[in-house]
Amino acid sequence: MLATATTTPAAAPALVILTAACVTLAFVDLAVRRLPDPFTAAAFTAAAVTVLLQTLNGGNWSHALRAVAAAAITASCYLVLVLIADGGLGDVKFGLTTGLLLGAHSWTAAWIGGLLSVLITAAIGTTLQATGRRKPGEDIAHGPSMLAGAVIALASVT
Repeated sequence: MLATATTTPAAAPALVILTAACVTLAFVDLAVRRLPDPFTAAAFTAAAVTVLLQTLNGGNWSHALRAVAAAAITASCYLVLVLIADGGLGDVKFGLTTGLLLGAHSWTAAWIGGLLSVLITAAIGTTLQATGRRKPGEDIAHGPSMLAGAVIALASVT
């Protein structure tokens, strides 16, 4: 999926690192409810390198600026949630990555990916609570939903 997001063969190594970091983040978040800094940093660095290489290889600089703006908006939204709900900064850091990738594609992908990630987490939390597998106030891993929302948006938005 990520390989189709770029037309730049030089970005392939960064995409491999990005994929490995994102999948690792999703599994770690499910296991321990944390998004560790080394993996969020690797994912963001790989995403930034991918966007930069694509831009340098004949891409449109306005797409790169849109990617940066989307990353900033996504991270800011998660920061507000952290301040309101007393969460961790891992979602903010991973939001930089997902926002950057989605923004590089389009504003539509950025909005759909962001909305889907929140809706997926809400649906999972509601289902777990309704079935008695989650107590009110108990943390829910949001990283996998962020990744799922991004993948769905990239796959569905042309």
